[in-house]
Amino acid sequence: MKEELKNLGATEQTVLLGNAVAREVVHEIMNYGVSQQQIKQIINLLALELEDNNLMRSIVGLCTEQEKEKLHV
Repeated sequence: MKEELKNLGATEQTVLLGNAVAREVVHEIMNYGVSQQQIKQIINLLALELEDNNLMRSIVGLCTEQEKEKLHV
């Protein structure tokens, strides 16, 4: 694994390590014991923290759309 990291550029290494940190955060959240509803709420709240306004609106829209669909059933 370390040999493979050495073959990557600095930017690729940074992205790869950043992804590893994100996976650790998800792992900790899942170890905490959250329900599916709480996972959706966490996704929604994290989306609100995004700098990309269009992406934030898309994700929040999907989260709220799913809730609206439940209400119509």
